[in-house]
Amino acid sequence: MRQTCTRLRDITKSLEIWQLLVRREPRQTLCLELPVESYACEELESHFLRRKSAEVRYEKAGKEFPFSGRILPIKLALPLDSASLVPGGRWLLISTSRGSVNYYDLNAEDNSGHELIPVYRTQIFHAHRHRLELSHSQV
Repeated sequence: MRQTCTRLRDITKSLEIWQLLVRREPRQTLCLELPVESYACEELESHFLRRKSAEVRYEKAGKEFPFSGRILPIKLALPLDSASLVPGGRWLLISTSRGSVNYYDLNAEDNSGHELIPVYRTQIFHAHRHRLELSHSQV
């Protein structure tokens, strides 16, 4: 198609077109490590077309396209407060009720989390904040 019309070729080489197509895909189907804006046009085109061609092959074979997923056995010493998947889908952040934060690399073979903000630092922060609040209330 790109060889028959120069204008059409130019349009299909537009970064904005590929960013739009990638953004329209459900997050779990296109796993990019970085935000969409970080990629060159050729990289987005390659990711998108590779994914779509795999979907077409599965459809022709009469099979449902498998979505990747796995269960992470997360063991926390404290109750979970919140969890957030960083854009791109590679990193999972989990915070506990005491303010500590752990991160998980979802591309890694092992499922072990790593401490980003330990509990003792948040306890120091909260104690310091409490002292500041007391000193301001005495003024």
